[in-house]
Amino acid sequence: MQTAKFLVTGAARTGKSEFVKSLTEHDGDFGSLQVNDELTIELSTAPLDGDLTDILKNKVGVVLMVDGRDSDTFVNAPQIVTHLRALRHLPVIIAVNKQDLPDAHAPSEVREQFPDSDVIKIFPCVATNKESCEKVLLALIYQILS
Repeated sequence: MQTAKFLVTGAARTGKSEFVKSLTEHDGDFGSLQVNDELTIELSTAPLDGDLTDILKNKVGVVLMVDGRDSDTFVNAPQIVTHLRALRHLPVIIAVNKQDLPDAHAPSEVREQFPDSDVIKIFPCVATNKESCEKVLLALIYQILS
């Protein structure tokens, strides 16, 4: 049995725990998903305001959650991605949450924060919707495998 561990991080109230809950049906900051007899996916959350060095150990990828309704959560996304990759060179994707709300910024608006737009993959997300979260996680898995 193999276990793939992922970190879901972002500012407060960006939907980290809800993302994990939608995929794993566990409340809180940790959940696991049995893919098949050979693979388990573990998801854990952590806020950006702490030291992520130890938390990133044994992780295979990172989902950076931003709030599509709060530009303060994504204007610093390029610096956050750079910081995460400096701590441990891992694949990072951005999930722009709350895309189900009428006043949410589109992923293209988050992309404008990146001078080199091909550096990072950015996806729309609704953290309360399992299918939406699955698409984000699968995108990260495909990025890891490529």
